[in-house]
Amino acid sequence: MAQNEWIYDSNYKSWFYLKSDGAYAHQEWQLIGNKWYYFKKWGYMAKSQWQGSYFLNGQGAMMQNEWLYDPAYSAYFYLKSDGTYANQEWQKVGGKWYYFKKWGYMARNEWQGNYYLTGSGAMATDEVIMDGTRYIFAASGELKEKKDLNVGWVHRDGKRYFFNNREEQVGTEHAKKVIDISEHNGRINDWKKVIDENEVDGVIVRLGYSGKEDKELAHNIKELNRLGIPYGVYLYTYAENETDAENDAKQTIELIKKYNMNLSYPIYYDVENWEYVNKSKRAPSDTDTWVKIINKYMDTMKQAGYQNVYVYSYRSLLQTRLKHPDILKHVNWVAAYTNALEWENPYYSGEKGWQYTSSEYMKGIQGRVDVSVWY
Repeated sequence: MAQNEWIYDSNYKSWFYLKSDGAYAHQEWQLIGNKWYYFKKWGYMAKSQWQGSYFLNGQGAMMQNEWLYDPAYSAYFYLKSDGTYANQEWQKVGGKWYYFKKWGYMARNEWQGNYYLTGSGAMATDEVIMDGTRYIFAASGELKEKKDLNVGWVHRDGKRYFFNNREEQVGTEHAKKVIDISEHNGRINDWKKVIDENEVDGVIVRLGYSGKEDKELAHNIKELNRLGIPYGVYLYTYAENETDAENDAKQTIELIKKYNMNLSYPIYYDVENWEYVNKSKRAPSDTDTWVKIINKYMDTMKQAGYQNVYVYSYRSLLQTRLKHPDILKHVNWVAAYTNALEWENPYYSGEKGWQYTSSEYMKGIQGRVDVSVWY
């Protein structure tokens, strides 16, 4: 007779546990190998689910001293040392303080008394700029002082303006708030909420990268088309030569046609200093090769009838290996996570975008979001 033994039954596609008396664990907790497990009716091992105030992970073990993101609630929870979720209480985790509301939801982007929980959920302990105000917090988290600023998106006299962290206005009252999205942001279930509650004007959607389609592309385009939300697209390149660039262009065209895209914003070729994880390949280091790659992509796109095509990159790269007139004339979207853009493109004039952050938290989107001002 089997005792104190795990049994996997392929007929039921589940694990069961035979106790010391040979009976299977049934609607009860069992401590096995210093970990707690719960067995449901008929003895099925619970996994990837809540059991009261406890959560069983994918292997069935009760989570302890661990973070949990539950997509069913679009929220983070913290499972304490006894396995219960933190509930209406403060918890110090990894040297930072967090507050968990009723039912265990982690607080973020909100006040708890005189303490502020940032976008990551961690209590603010230094300086935070939000809604045009600079808040200074003590190391203990208590609010020391605040000062009104012209920073970020500011509403004034019924109009909206954007100011950099030097309180300098960028563009006019017609400046647009644009986000860029990929599979790394997870499934966005309510695009209308994202647009309305975050005051977003447009979206740049990732098509994918060289040779690979973004996993959320079909869903994102379907919803943006359905709701009539203005959008553009970008392809992240791993090109090493002109042949790769031509293939990138063909991939771009194929995906645009495949999903019947109705583009309001440009098509972007995302040029960065890429490197494979195993370092077996990396981005070309010389300017001449990049001139050939970008020109080949642009020429292939234009020959297919696509005119509104540009390059996206970050400021440091545009100031070094991409600093060439034949490249810069195609650049109108730049990333620089600094107090001000501090970069002018002498070879382009017209509407442009400054991606000023890669770490904004937005309602309706999991994780951090890239945000740009279009002006």
